[in-house]
Amino acid sequence: MTHGSRWLVGAAAVFCLVAAPAQAQTPPPQTKSPKPAATPAKKKISHWGIVFSATPQWNLPTFVTNSFAGNGGSVVVVGSQYAIGIVHGRAMGGDWGVTFVHQPAKDGSRGADSDTECGFTNGPITGGCFNTSGGIVTKGVLMNGVEVHKYVVFHTFKRRVQIGMEFAGGIATLSGTFLKTSSDVTNIQFNPKTSTQTAVLTTTVTTEDVTAELPSKVPVGRITLVGALIISPALKVRWEGGMIFPGQSASTVVVTFLFGAHHD
Repeated sequence: MTHGSRWLVGAAAVFCLVAAPAQAQTPPPQTKSPKPAATPAKKKISHWGIVFSATPQWNLPTFVTNSFAGNGGSVVVVGSQYAIGIVHGRAMGGDWGVTFVHQPAKDGSRGADSDTECGFTNGPITGGCFNTSGGIVTKGVLMNGVEVHKYVVFHTFKRRVQIGMEFAGGIATLSGTFLKTSSDVTNIQFNPKTSTQTAVLTTTVTTEDVTAELPSKVPVGRITLVGALIISPALKVRWEGGMIFPGQSASTVVVTFLFGAHHD
């Protein structure tokens, strides 16, 4: 090898030694990884479940009792309500469902009217009047029916507390009996010489089917304010107060359990 050739070979070797590390230190171009596909938020997943509600006591509101009683009368009707059914909703949202409703009136609930009939010389009340008031007392009166409800959430606080409203409506069958008391003036005698009347007050007590006074099918429903506590994604406890047709109550407790929501 000539001196010129050796010089060319040596220059090539030096070039390779310098170029190779430089290439090794140059990082490869980076490519952006594709973002994972977005998944639906778990709070939007709906589940089927069961619902149970209990209202220890409801009563007829004043505007209803006044319309029934009239002048001088009185109506006192109290009862309870229990319901169980199916529900479909979200752990952090509202729900809807269908329930069987059992709503009995308390035995001894009553209604009475106040009336008199006058114009008799032997009337025991001042003015020659007889007290012809009557009344009814309930026994075994209840409503059994089906109700559809919708629970609407206004806001959820820290995934633990909710506020909202519930709307429901349905139809029920009314059954039971009334113990009915009625009084009438009978055996009226007129004396033409003195132009006076005498009479006898007759009081009767009968047992009648409730449907003799009221329709056999009655509407049921509710419009209530709701406060809810989320125990877990699957378990929710609600307090409700408002109208529970035909009455009103401030103490309804509703428990819902959603199947599969505990995995959310």
